[in-house]
Order: sequence, then structure tokens, then C-alpha cells
Amino acid sequence: MLDLGLRSGEVARLGLDDIDWEAGTITLRRTKGRREDVMPLPEATGRAIAAYPRDERPKTQHRMVFARHMTPRERPIGPDLVRKTIRQPLAPCWRKTTGSDHRKAILEWANAGAAAAEFT
Repeated sequence: MLDLGLRSGEVARLGLDDIDWEAGTITLRRTKGRREDVMPLPEATGRAIAAYPRDERPKTQHRMVFARHMTPRERPIGPDLVRKTIRQPLAPCWRKTTGSDHRKAILEWANAGAAAAEFT
């Protein structure tokens, strides 16, 4: 999701119905600007999102893309869990930044050629 520059709340609210696989787009609902945005879905990101429900997502009744791996599984994830998931692998190289500077630092790091293996 780094390549899309999504906020943690946007990732947390992403539903399975927000992805149009045929059109190759992703719809963001309730964004910071309180609007609905349709963005192109990069191929690598689409492959990763498609693999998650198939290979790793626990079975739940809700239609959110990302689910908790621990109880309560039926409660969708929140922005805090998204931030924690991103920060853990970045901790060794995390710059002391705040707010929107976090996104900028992560995108700069990713655009500088960070290997996908660094996120696992």
C-alpha cells in the first residue's frame, strides 16, 4: 500500500468490494477529504492484496480486506494496527518524524529501492 500513499485509516477501512479487479482500480471511501477516490491499483499491490485473502486472511464474516489474526477476529482492524504493522519492519531505519512526515519518509524510503524482503 506504500505505492499508493494510503493513510492508515484508508487501509483499515478498505473493503473487498472496494477493489475492481477487472478495471484495475481501488476505491477509497471516507477519505480525509470526506470524498470517494478511485485510484489505479498497481499490479504488484494487486497481486499482494489478492494473495492475502487466499493465503493468510483468517475466516471472518466481515467484508474488510484486512482482518485480525487474533481475537476478536470479527472486529475489523483499526488504523493503529496498520501503523504498527508498517512500523515494526521499518524500526531499524525509522526516522524521527511525526504526522504526515511519516508517510513522506516511508515513501522516500520505498522509492529509494527498498526491497520487498525488508517488509517481511
